[in-house]
Amino acid sequence: MAWFQFTWPASEPDAPGCRECHSLCACGEKLYLFGGNDQSVRMNEIHILDTRAMRWSRCAATGATPIPRSAHSCCMVDGTRMYVFGGWDGQEELGDLHCFDTTTNFWTKVETTGSPPAPRHFHNAVRVGNNRLYVFGGYDGESWRNDVAVLDLDTLTWTQVKVEGEKPGVRASGSACVLDDDRMLVFGGYDGTDFLDDLWVLHTNRDPTQPHRWQHIKQPSRPRKRGDKVVWPQARSGHSQEVVGNLVLFFGGRYRSGRFNDVFVLDTDTMTWHKPPPAGKEPNARKTHSTARVGDQIFLFGGHDGNAWLDDMHVLDIRSIRTMLEPALTVEVPKSALLDDMLSLVEHGDDTQADVTFIVEGVPLRLHRAILSARSEYFSSMFASGMAESSAATIHLHDVAYEVFSAVVRFLYTDTLPPSAEALVLPLLKEAQKMNLVRLSRLCQRALEARLDRTNAAALLEHADRHGALPLRDACLTYMLTHFASVSKTDGFLQLREDLLREVLTRRAGKTFEAAALAIEDGVVGGAGGGSDVDTSVVPGAAGGAGGGGF
Repeated sequence: MAWFQFTWPASEPDAPGCRECHSLCACGEKLYLFGGNDQSVRMNEIHILDTRAMRWSRCAATGATPIPRSAHSCCMVDGTRMYVFGGWDGQEELGDLHCFDTTTNFWTKVETTGSPPAPRHFHNAVRVGNNRLYVFGGYDGESWRNDVAVLDLDTLTWTQVKVEGEKPGVRASGSACVLDDDRMLVFGGYDGTDFLDDLWVLHTNRDPTQPHRWQHIKQPSRPRKRGDKVVWPQARSGHSQEVVGNLVLFFGGRYRSGRFNDVFVLDTDTMTWHKPPPAGKEPNARKTHSTARVGDQIFLFGGHDGNAWLDDMHVLDIRSIRTMLEPALTVEVPKSALLDDMLSLVEHGDDTQADVTFIVEGVPLRLHRAILSARSEYFSSMFASGMAESSAATIHLHDVAYEVFSAVVRFLYTDTLPPSAEALVLPLLKEAQKMNLVRLSRLCQRALEARLDRTNAAALLEHADRHGALPLRDACLTYMLTHFASVSKTDGFLQLREDLLREVLTRRAGKTFEAAALAIEDGVVGGAGGGSDVDTSVVPGAAGGAGGGGF
């Protein structure tokens, strides 16, 4: 798990400016940043970050754009709709609800019924299931709150949730997320007097009119294992959290005059905290920033560090987070012996299990019909054809060398080739094409492509064309056209088969080469080229023959 910072060029026109108390939502591989405030104004524009290209664009949104605000909540629903609730406009707390459609870039002011939550800011909102939006806590301008309201997104009806038993105290600027699509986890915040470090889980009910239950996850008095330390984050507000499977990652926040840039990880299966060691270029300590997760990366933008509003972007790579938290395992697992076992079937000729013998150049190879059929359609068809080979105990092969066939068999059994295969690439390619062994064919073609040079390009082109090895054929043509000046002076090029020579020259000259192509057909040799860009001095008359070239 490591941090790295991404810096945009000074010419990036659409990057968001410095701000805090904004929202950041992930939609596919894009991040949508909305609102927030700097030292003087609140904002209501949307900036979109393409996380593949790492480029910002400013969204040309239409519709009923919300008024500028900060400290609002923002939730993505159905992967396309972004719901914004509440916030602070610089004058008063807000209680309006807006929906932004990321497919049309259109804002809608959502009209609701029922018992809506009081206007507020620094609250939390999460989506539970596919159609419920939960709002918790915040500050309403007069008091700190701990109430829960839920909006049915199908009927757009608000309900004030009844809570049974113990419940968290009032707070604002805590963090919240959803676990298993039916529980809301809340950590920390500020209650008007103290910063908080308590952890709560709300067990929701599909029927919002039925009572819900809070569960208080208390700090343990001693560690689970002897010698370990109890890990628990310091009280804070203005932090962020992101869910990664059964883990929740927390970053930053503030405590009185201080700011944090630490990362804590909560394992929600055991409700235990971990503090991974820092790595990479850590962000400055900050609060009221925003984060969003895309795949194995958590993106962090902006915030306030105690002195200034920020506009920097940091990315946390979380691919190793699960490995870091796994307990050290002591049971050793031996290396797989499958490859060696399969190889022994070929090299030692297991007479008790083999059910077919191939005779190649007088040498027997005792093999297994089931393995050959599973790995090759060629052999599968041979054994199911009803011909003599389908039931014969012994099959004689006359058109292939023993060394080549044994290399093919080794590949079929182990997906590897013997060291001697380096010298057998051309005949192996022929057999692979005949037996429709695509992977073996491509391995051979790549090996031959790596050997391409001016002296063998023409010969390899003929081999590739003869055996239908199209990727190698294209590679040879590309090489010959790129290095035409040197290739065209070789004997292999001058002896190239006529149809292939015509293709090379036609490709080089394009449609303007018709005259030169006709000259080849007429047996013309030499000449100045008559204005064509083709060097016709390399065009042999009657260019017949098999084009040896030697590879």
